[in-house]
Amino acid sequence: MNIEVGKTLSHGEFLEKVNNNTLNWMTSSFSDIEKKLNDSAFPCLFSKRAYKGQKSKFLFVSENDLENNLVNGLVEYTNFIKTASDKELTQSPLIVIFENSMMDDLKSEHNLAWSFLQTLHNHDDENWPAKIDKSTDSSNFSFCFNENPLFINMSCPSHKLMKSRNLGKNITLIINPMKNFELVASLKSSSGVSIRNKIRQRISKYNNGFTPDSLGFFGQENNLEWKQYQLEEPNGLTSKTCPFHVQGDQ
Repeated sequence: MNIEVGKTLSHGEFLEKVNNNTLNWMTSSFSDIEKKLNDSAFPCLFSKRAYKGQKSKFLFVSENDLENNLVNGLVEYTNFIKTASDKELTQSPLIVIFENSMMDDLKSEHNLAWSFLQTLHNHDDENWPAKIDKSTDSSNFSFCFNENPLFINMSCPSHKLMKSRNLGKNITLIINPMKNFELVASLKSSSGVSIRNKIRQRISKYNNGFTPDSLGFFGQENNLEWKQYQLEEPNGLTSKTCPFHVQGDQ
């Protein structure tokens, strides 16, 4: 059985399709991520739990058909979101891996990652949800696709200080429904605040004390969500305005 690009696969489905005698970019990328998530010190507890339970979903995007692979895969995943239970949502992040996406420097990789989001938005057939602001300068902004507010984690191979945002040799987007943060890490609950603080401490420790000034959490006052997608470090993209533009935003 071949591993298919442009189609979301559960962790278990991926393992069933792996041909151990054939090493290609997809199996190599999976191996890179596997090593990260098997590290007990990796800071994101939710990613580790989803991986351990083989609930994560994977989308491999070929450089030769990037637009179709990306758009079709996100339509499939966001349709899943619309019918999934709360438990399924919190256990099923989408890991999107882009073939041959390592660049010469972190800034170029950041720019490329933003272009992937712009491609998705430009091919979104659904309206932007009314409850989510279109302005990236709003604390109520979130990237949306197929009517679903999403959180995007941009992980790039040239991250050196932010080791938690380096998952291997290819640009990788970790995508979660925004609803997950209210379900498991709400600022309105003591348990939610506690888990956020614990993860932040783990991030600092994993990255040898390096914590970007822009690091924040959804729902915090003055938090700009787009800055959480691409965390800054020296030699990366530094921008006062969001590189992503919502169609029709004034």
